[in-house]
Amino acid sequence: MQRNASGTLRRLLVLIFLLAGTAPVSSAIAQDLRKDLEFYAYCETGPCTIFTGGKAGPYEYRSPQYSTEAQAKARGIGDYINKNGWDLPQPASVWRTKCGPVKTDYTEVSYNAYTQRWYGALKFTHTCQSYRPDGLSPPGNAYDTSRYLSIYGVCRPGFSMMFSNGECLRPAGDCAKYPDNKNFGCGKSIAQLETSTPAPSSPTYPFHVQQTCIARESCALRCDMDNCKWMDNVIPGFVDPYLKKQNSWQPIETSCTANMMRLKAKFGGNWVAKQECFALMGWYHVVTDLRNSLVVHGCGSQRDWNLVGERIEPCLRETQPGFPEVYYKFGSTLISAVRGEIRTLCEAERFLDGRPKPINDELKGQVCEVGP
Repeated sequence: MQRNASGTLRRLLVLIFLLAGTAPVSSAIAQDLRKDLEFYAYCETGPCTIFTGGKAGPYEYRSPQYSTEAQAKARGIGDYINKNGWDLPQPASVWRTKCGPVKTDYTEVSYNAYTQRWYGALKFTHTCQSYRPDGLSPPGNAYDTSRYLSIYGVCRPGFSMMFSNGECLRPAGDCAKYPDNKNFGCGKSIAQLETSTPAPSSPTYPFHVQQTCIARESCALRCDMDNCKWMDNVIPGFVDPYLKKQNSWQPIETSCTANMMRLKAKFGGNWVAKQECFALMGWYHVVTDLRNSLVVHGCGSQRDWNLVGERIEPCLRETQPGFPEVYYKFGSTLISAVRGEIRTLCEAERFLDGRPKPINDELKGQVCEVGP
């Protein structure tokens, strides 16, 4: 493949990729202080035997910890035993107390700066009435009786609370690993790749699982890189065109499907079609998507570049098992050679544009992104 040498067109393409790379930043929303909380239901006034698994005293029922408030609330409601009410005799009396089905009210979890806790509450209310089964006296007046269950929010493991506003923060210099970073940066790209994996019978399957492996391994490596934020920008720029079927991706995948249909009746045809598709998609992905992402965000330090390159062969072995040894050696050598050429082109193009060859200034350093 040859690139159009026109300086005007090249600069126009660079501008387009720059705008595409920075678009998510301009659309950022206000920070959600609750995003790193986990939630649980807690009985603070006894008897806690009214909840499944609870005991007689106070503080003797606690639900498992959940990633969302809705799950903790649903568990608390689900564990409440007396949903249908009750009809019980009064102590040493001919009277009984009958209480109807429960009505629930909920106060959402919010942060209280005075107590320095995230807190909400479930209120279980029954309408009750005293009566004599023999009917010799009229029933008493109806009244409401209520029981309560607390819902607490706490920072998930690895985070600590900032008591001024309840925000959960990672320790300075910490680096989130997948799936803790699945909502931003390269972790988000991994999550999108994992949820869009095609069926193993698809001709695109070998490429997709190889790409997922490399993205996962490279994203984890960023925690030890010279420039941690580089991967959080390069991987989405590398992966998004494929996930969104931009540029030539749709015709390429259509071609792969047509080739499999043509070959499937032949002996070994499906295998041949998958390998041809793997090679076609991999080549286009490197010479187009990788190159464009690197030109926008930076070519990376030599050390960081080498760290990623070292994961190519292990991923090839993981996603394409059972081949002769020469397959993995030749494959990783070929990909490394193409990557080297792409890196050289990246450095040349960024030099012509007057930008630093290794990396954009705002992406330098070992401090990692901590959230979206």
